[in-house]
Amino acid sequence: MKNKKLKIALSGVNIIDTGQLQIFRYLLNALLKRNVEIICLVNSKSLFDKKLFDKVTFMEYPQIKKSWIKRMIFEYYSLFRISKKIDSDIWINMQDTSARVYTSNSFVYCHNPSMFGEKKLWNLFYDWKFFIWTYLYKYLFKINIKSNKGVIVQQEWIAEEFKKLYKIDNTIVAKPIEDLPSKANNNIFEKLVFIYPSISRLHKNFEVILKALEYIDNHYPSYNDKIFCSFTFDKDENRWSRYLYKKYKKLKNIEFTGYMKREDLIKKMENSTIGVFPSKLETWGLPITEFKQYRLPIILSDLKYAHETLGNYSRAIFINPDDFKGLAKIFMSLLDGDDLFYKVEHKPKNRIINNWDELVDEIFKRSQL
Repeated sequence: MKNKKLKIALSGVNIIDTGQLQIFRYLLNALLKRNVEIICLVNSKSLFDKKLFDKVTFMEYPQIKKSWIKRMIFEYYSLFRISKKIDSDIWINMQDTSARVYTSNSFVYCHNPSMFGEKKLWNLFYDWKFFIWTYLYKYLFKINIKSNKGVIVQQEWIAEEFKKLYKIDNTIVAKPIEDLPSKANNNIFEKLVFIYPSISRLHKNFEVILKALEYIDNHYPSYNDKIFCSFTFDKDENRWSRYLYKKYKKLKNIEFTGYMKREDLIKKMENSTIGVFPSKLETWGLPITEFKQYRLPIILSDLKYAHETLGNYSRAIFINPDDFKGLAKIFMSLLDGDDLFYKVEHKPKNRIINNWDELVDEIFKRSQL
């Protein structure tokens, strides 16, 4: 079997968003280093680099994303017939659910953290999809999950939750991005300039920042011209973004940029003096890794995902994600010259896959190929 050119299928017909799509690309690039034949089931091959078209077989299914009913029919009925024709040695479903496929070596990559989100009724008004997902995803993950050789997640705490909920012992904890070296910055802040890169979602917790800036504006206005925050969602993106814009548009030290091209986002990062990421729920939290890349001191939610994603770092602060007054006081103290950041260390309890090549090795090992 070792001399055979393996056939590997990657399935992600619903994936078009930046985060999940980047994960798909990372794994695809790692697989292309091996002597394998790759078939990708995707929404559109235009989402991928044209240079790959001669190396990878792309099968397009643009209609599936239009409804959950179509996706369920595809995942648990149509895909079995399709997978039988493909006859792959390994099948990796990249979009959370454990599809019914014809293979002895199936894997699933789980991204969506919704089931761990706050189950508040008012979420139904501002983001009904997220509200439904907080209840539904627990059961979607469960369907067929025990058919997999490996259930790939991004953090230990999620693996532990899956073990308890689904009684499985085949989780693989794999970091979606490699560790970056950290380096101390200057302790003195003349200005606090930062960007929160995210689409408009309730669990991203934008409002703790906005409330903090509003509190400063109402009680300590002399700090206003020393703080500036950019949000990368559009004010008309959805009901939640419209609410935030209407409520906080009076603040002069914020901007809603809408979607930003990668090069523009990089410029914003390079010009930032700190990183602020108070999200309440993530499977990883890519902005944290990006803040590390630019050597920024970082303010984070004191939650499990943030500790795991940050790992070891030289300068960070963990905050209560609901304490806007506490965040406001941190902003003002930093501008007053107080050094509040400290060195953080995080030691994993179990084995962690640290890069994409190592993940491919683990997939092959579990498939005994």
